[in-house]
Amino acid sequence: MNKKMIALLTCAAMSASAMTGCASSNAGASGEGNTAAAGDGSGKVTIKVLDNYGGMVEEMISVYEKLNPEVNIEYEYVPSDSYYSKFTALNVANELPDVVMTNSQFIGDQVQSGLLVDLTDAVEKGQNYEKDANWGETINPTLLSNCKATLKAIGSDYADKLYGVPFTMTTVAVIYDKNVYKELGLNVPSTWEEFEKNCEAIKAAGKIPVSMQQQNMDWWPRIFWDQYCREELDANPNAFEDGSMTFSSESVKKGLEKFKYMWDQGWFPESGLTGNRETMQQLFVQKELVQVMLQPNYLSYLTENVPEGVELASYALPGVEGKPARCLGGSSSIWAVTNSSKHQEEAIEFVKFMTSKTAFSEDYAKFINPGLTNFELTSDNEAMQGYIDAGKNGFIPDIYVPVNITTEIQNTFLTDLEPNYLLGTYDIDYVMDQLNQLYEETYLSNLN
Repeated sequence: MNKKMIALLTCAAMSASAMTGCASSNAGASGEGNTAAAGDGSGKVTIKVLDNYGGMVEEMISVYEKLNPEVNIEYEYVPSDSYYSKFTALNVANELPDVVMTNSQFIGDQVQSGLLVDLTDAVEKGQNYEKDANWGETINPTLLSNCKATLKAIGSDYADKLYGVPFTMTTVAVIYDKNVYKELGLNVPSTWEEFEKNCEAIKAAGKIPVSMQQQNMDWWPRIFWDQYCREELDANPNAFEDGSMTFSSESVKKGLEKFKYMWDQGWFPESGLTGNRETMQQLFVQKELVQVMLQPNYLSYLTENVPEGVELASYALPGVEGKPARCLGGSSSIWAVTNSSKHQEEAIEFVKFMTSKTAFSEDYAKFINPGLTNFELTSDNEAMQGYIDAGKNGFIPDIYVPVNITTEIQNTFLTDLEPNYLLGTYDIDYVMDQLNQLYEETYLSNLN
């Protein structure tokens, strides 16, 4: 078991007594040994599902159960900030559910620890849920490539393998109120210079220009690095591994310095250093924050809570250097089947449904881009248009400038180096030296 998973298990062991089941439908995931996919006395197969996506997932499950009455789904939702402590506590107790939601940060640890089923053949050779096409061919190829690339960090044995299937094509766009734009005489920016001018005008009007939240504080540097570092990293994707690039490279520094410039200009809410997504949504609803960067699955909160007279629209953020702007997201949410599942066939069939056109054809998915090749995404809703546009130029690789290649690097960057750099406690050279050291200790030293 590698160092990262040991760290996760230690964290879970310390917090396990506090981790009880959160909001769940049906019976929940209470533990009686490893009871995943146990029978419930009705002759049905029971599949346990652990999720941190929320929103429409429970509605999708209701549709699945109606279409598949022989299967009972025990669903448990856990918020993102406690999800992986919950996952690891269940693993320690030998009570992992059949199906779990994971992401690029954690799937490598889970695979290397032998917790997830290899789905490569099922995806690449099997049929989709509707039985009218190859499953893999119905999924956006960029999303599948991102899933495979994520496992590169754990060794060549996992190259070109799929241990999970992407759930939705996550895009990030800027939401704004058309009426506020009109009041301030603003137009949707098509260049970075226009975006900065808008931020200045918003600040001059006494409002907060754009959002930043603690759990996604790496979004802005990653957006800038995709522009400033693209030529180097596209020419040599292994530049950090072979040492031709480091965190001290000028293009990497430039991206972080641009982020600090925006902070120093006062374009972000001060609460962004500690506030979460909900904090940003509330500031927007209260009309203190003019532009909020969100994934589309969080749009429903805004549509349900904004005051009367607010007219939501969205746009894709332009590139800071004028290059085609690739989008954050891609395969950030991934469905996986656990090796401990007693009904892996049924669990895989459930995952097929959750990544099918049948599942995304309902009204609950109107704010979602499913990332399916056999599903035409169109919208007359201006709040969704920016999300559609955001994915047109492709996606920033999940691991690019590798501030998220190990749990240790990502946690240190998000909770220490980045906020203290913005506040002026650390200078740019100290931050980069620390990242170089962490990269050597937690990643390069573990390579085969």
